[in-house]
Amino acid sequence: MNVGIITIGDELISGYTIDTNSNFIALKLKKYKDLDVSNICVVGDDLDSISDNLDYLIDRNISYIFLTGGLGPTHDDLTKKVLCKYFNCKLKICKQHYKKLLKVYSNKKIDNLKSQSEILDISEPVINDIGTALSMHFKYKGISFFVLPGVPIEMKNILVNQILPNYIDPLFKKDNTTITILTSGIYESLLYSKLKQIIDKYTDNIKVSFLPEYSGVKIRLSVVNNSVSMKDFLKFKILIESKISKYIYGYDNDKLNEVVGNILIKDRNTLSVAESCTGGYLAKIITDVTGSSKYFKGGIIAYSNQIKIDELSIDKNIIEKYGAVSKEVASLMSENIRKKYDSTYGISTTGIAGPDGGSENKPVGRVYVSISTKKETKCKEFTFSDKREINRKITVYVCLSLLKKKFLNK
Repeated sequence: MNVGIITIGDELISGYTIDTNSNFIALKLKKYKDLDVSNICVVGDDLDSISDNLDYLIDRNISYIFLTGGLGPTHDDLTKKVLCKYFNCKLKICKQHYKKLLKVYSNKKIDNLKSQSEILDISEPVINDIGTALSMHFKYKGISFFVLPGVPIEMKNILVNQILPNYIDPLFKKDNTTITILTSGIYESLLYSKLKQIIDKYTDNIKVSFLPEYSGVKIRLSVVNNSVSMKDFLKFKILIESKISKYIYGYDNDKLNEVVGNILIKDRNTLSVAESCTGGYLAKIITDVTGSSKYFKGGIIAYSNQIKIDELSIDKNIIEKYGAVSKEVASLMSENIRKKYDSTYGISTTGIAGPDGGSENKPVGRVYVSISTKKETKCKEFTFSDKREINRKITVYVCLSLLKKKFLNK
């Protein structure tokens, strides 16, 4: 069955806000065998545009339509107004939701709380337990409509906790014929060369897609021939894994920072960081993980040479001799942060993020990453791109990838 998604909001088409809602919905529905997201429409808060997109989807054999956005209490939130006109219906107040809002938001304007409790009289309410705007579900010409708020955290909560378990799970089986293998520490081209022979052998039955990201390369395996059994699909997966096992860190929705964190917890090890070119971004990614306080001791952003000298005890003469962006300085940074915070691992970053500051010997994109333990300190040199943001992001994930590799070697 085909699925259409309409995300609504002037901020989406003006470029001020990125549409993450359609991406999240599509990814969640991708897991169901008989659901296929065929259309995604992004429109502004405009009556005609929303109506035109509804016409477009309804005329194209769409079975499920998801709308997000435009449910707020302000004048530019038009979704309910458009739907009332389009489906020739009126609004009704969901008394249960209204009572809840009155209890929780007793200091708010009553009119706003009423508008947030209104849904189409042809619909049924879908609970929003972390926000004010009530979602709804209804059917029209055999099509199931779900109308959700545009605030991503609310939309995700409603989709995962209400719509999927109550409306989708009972009707559709999960698709077990697609899996994503997550790798790090290897380029896309090298991965392909290692797997080409296997891919060519199965090309008529199983599709292999390479999806490079800053954190590594995703390899998506999908059955394209219905005659392929689950046994054959798993056999193919095992063949792929056997060729690249040392680069694999997880599957599907796993995240490299979480995988690294879980290993640190399991081994009862700790980590500290000394950052220069990444400016705190490495510490941010590490502490994005719930429970990171169990293994992350802290870090120092040694952006200037003086901080490297004062806080990381690096000899001024070494910096003058080799430069702040050097193997020697990076190694001392990782060693000294490990000793300073008495952690199992110390990681450091120093480099020329760009777009300026490069030279013939040390071009923009030159980065040194060092990892230190009580037994040894190792440093690697990289040359990435001339783009500052890209260099910083890649460096962070290189740190995590090298740390993961160290776990495996151990």
